[in-house]
Amino acid sequence: MFKRTIIPGPPGTGKTFRLVNHYMKMEKEIHNTPLNKIGFFTFSKKGIEVAIGRVRKFFNVTDEKDLKYFCTLHALGKRECGIDTKTQLLQGENWNLFRDYIGGIVRDIRFDSTEGQDGVVRYASDYVKVWSLARAKMISLETQFMLREHENDISFNNLQYIYNSLLKFKKESKMFEFIDMLSLFIEKQACPPLEAVFLDEAQDLNNLQWKMFHYIESNVKRSYIAGDDDQAIMEFQGANPAHFVKLCKDKNTIIDSGLDKSRRVPKKVFIMANQIINTINPDNRVEKNWIPADREGHVKFITSYDQIDYSKGKFLLLTRTNKMLSAFKDYFEDKGYFYYSKNEQGKQRLIPNSLLRAIDCWEKLNQGESLPPKLILEMYGYITTKGGGVEYGFKNGKTFKGFEQENFNIEQLRQSHGLKAKGSWQIVFDKLTSRQITYIEAMLKNGEDLKQEARIRLSTIHSAKGDECDNVVLSLELDNKSYRAYLKDRDPETRLMYTGMTRTKENLYLISTLGAPQYQI
Repeated sequence: MFKRTIIPGPPGTGKTFRLVNHYMKMEKEIHNTPLNKIGFFTFSKKGIEVAIGRVRKFFNVTDEKDLKYFCTLHALGKRECGIDTKTQLLQGENWNLFRDYIGGIVRDIRFDSTEGQDGVVRYASDYVKVWSLARAKMISLETQFMLREHENDISFNNLQYIYNSLLKFKKESKMFEFIDMLSLFIEKQACPPLEAVFLDEAQDLNNLQWKMFHYIESNVKRSYIAGDDDQAIMEFQGANPAHFVKLCKDKNTIIDSGLDKSRRVPKKVFIMANQIINTINPDNRVEKNWIPADREGHVKFITSYDQIDYSKGKFLLLTRTNKMLSAFKDYFEDKGYFYYSKNEQGKQRLIPNSLLRAIDCWEKLNQGESLPPKLILEMYGYITTKGGGVEYGFKNGKTFKGFEQENFNIEQLRQSHGLKAKGSWQIVFDKLTSRQITYIEAMLKNGEDLKQEARIRLSTIHSAKGDECDNVVLSLELDNKSYRAYLKDRDPETRLMYTGMTRTKENLYLISTLGAPQYQI
């Protein structure tokens, strides 16, 4: 019989710290449990990176085998079931095998969904979204279809036909979808030999993930679960925070109420955040007694994002959707403020970090410094052979082979490695657009430090989970679909706005746009 402990920690109280520095330490020192007999799982890849960093530092881990079972649930399922992601996982070009199998009806349908570091899945099409959500929630295909959580008008008959064909194809080809990593793990009873299991970000698990976790629980002596149902913001992906609430109220669960003080949330923000979260029915949430950080902080309502002075300090700007971030980007580029958009990961950013490194590289070379080939070749990527900046045949780095550990100055590059360009970076980097050059020049004129991380970050609220910043600018605006859902049930949007507000360390700016559909405080 295993023993379960739950840590329901409010924002900024240190849930992951508690799991690692208290309970994992207890496992090692009191129960003599080796790290390689401990499973540590989270909802997102980002959460795992944070946890592994803490464990490495706290326990001075040198052998990576000790952290074998520190991963997402999907990663555990893939490894323990022996799924080869290159040949057996339906992703990328592998979906063409299914298209060939079924024929014409699927020729124009996209199937390759992607998962971000934040755990958010971007579904390739509504067909994939419907059957993935049905499986995640463990409900029928028809029930999920009737919920109308998909975007476009699709035919249920086509959906059912394509899905049944996919099931047949997977059985015959022995190929798998991403979600199969969970169900196959349960089906094969593939739990590794663990003595204790840890779960972070528990509020965002869906029913299938909970089933997998409880199966693992049944094979260990002790389990530790950390989460906050008030920050459950993944219901649109099938998350079931009600299950976390139910576990917290189970008489056989030990509740650790020790996380009662936030190191992040200041007093005035604390009051505002509690004002909205307490509108949720007490039966549907876990009550938490906590206090804010020892700072007053500020809360200010504004009607437009441009009513704030962004010239100094660090800012995190949050919106409900990616589309709503566009106006912010244009504004900061016009003003010459250094920003970074989290939701541009995997896409071509206006000013990628590689470009900033290239400019720094060029300036250092012209100041007489010597640099490694890796940086030099990255810089060459912004100089064309057609423009005469680098001789033809030198951009592939063949002249650096065997000298990767050495550094080279600008004269050596001119003599032996094809560099011909001279002048300022604006002239030398002839691949740049006028927009890029203008923006960088404006940032430099404003005194922005381009060698440091951008001091202004743009993100959706979902992608900012776990983040924090001195100044948070939160848009209360909702898109039409979210607003319609909000009118029927306030709770999901309340949790989302609560999560956004509690990223704040000092100042919270709430954008209440006149005439726009929005969350009402």
